[in-house]
Amino acid sequence: MWKKNESGIITPLIFCGCKRQGPQEGAAVRSVTGYIRRSFWDKVRRNPRMYCRNCGKEVADQAVMCVSCGVPPGIGKRFCQNCGAESNIAAEFCIKCGVKLASGTGEGKDWLTTLLLCIFLGALGVHRFYTGHTAIGIAQLLTLGGCGIWALIDLIMIATGSFKDKAGNVLVKK
Repeated sequence: MWKKNESGIITPLIFCGCKRQGPQEGAAVRSVTGYIRRSFWDKVRRNPRMYCRNCGKEVADQAVMCVSCGVPPGIGKRFCQNCGAESNIAAEFCIKCGVKLASGTGEGKDWLTTLLLCIFLGALGVHRFYTGHTAIGIAQLLTLGGCGIWALIDLIMIATGSFKDKAGNVLVKK
């Protein structure tokens, strides 16, 4: 028995012999083909949690510093930022959840350079090319920054510190 929820994800209705809307923590899911582990459902649904790459503890999405270890959450290479599992330092992908690991070097693009490019050439999308978002940069170039609205939104995001480069690194204030 399968059910399609409001976000379009198909889930079985029978879990561990009882009717529930989703798998319980650590529970196996009984389906037509047998048992599917809980980790499968974590891959199907987007994991809203974020973990510190240095200590593996859960942190808020917009956290600047990890409260457990005092390091910015993106710095480090010991844990996966998506599931918190310990990872090999040289690994590019997490073995447990399969996501691409953040670079962990903290070498994001320069914040001031990106801000100035957005102020003076934002309608042409030059700041997007600088941060590695080439496809969005081309779209902004062709639409003149969405008639300036797109460039204004990017300017606000850069100024507030929520703009990231293509690798997912926060812009660095040097």
